[in-house]
Amino acid sequence: MGRKSRIWKKKKQTAPRGAPPTQITEPQTFILESLNFDDEESKRSDGKILYEALKLQGKEPKYYYFRTETELIHLAQTYRKSGYRYLHLSCHGNDDSVAFTIGNATFARFAEIFETNLHNRRLFVSGCSLGKKDFADAVFEKNGGMYSLTAPIKDVFF
Repeated sequence: MGRKSRIWKKKKQTAPRGAPPTQITEPQTFILESLNFDDEESKRSDGKILYEALKLQGKEPKYYYFRTETELIHLAQTYRKSGYRYLHLSCHGNDDSVAFTIGNATFARFAEIFETNLHNRRLFVSGCSLGKKDFADAVFEKNGGMYSLTAPIKDVFF
């Protein structure tokens, strides 16, 4: 009776069904925004302002507002399927996490949500404390081939 063994390999991440190849991108901006309740009430929405400004310039941006990690997971796939080259994230952050209206995700968890979805793409972030090396390291580690990440190193005041 022979002994059976199994070798476990990390499952290769594949593109969502219907997504274009990673090397094919459109020079358009996909905007994701999540604010705290005070910002919502005061209508401090820089993502929406960016959307309107891009529309005035004849661009075709896409804008999505999310409140939870579950919604962000879905929108990460929607972004990848769009074929858009630029992802703009408008949210809050702190020294170790990205904040949503309801909840947050550590830098590592955020990177995991977007794993392989940022290949051949650029990430722009408008959020306090997200211009940190730890955030960049986490995102680049899960997204080999991502061209750049731009984020403020100081707090953002609206």
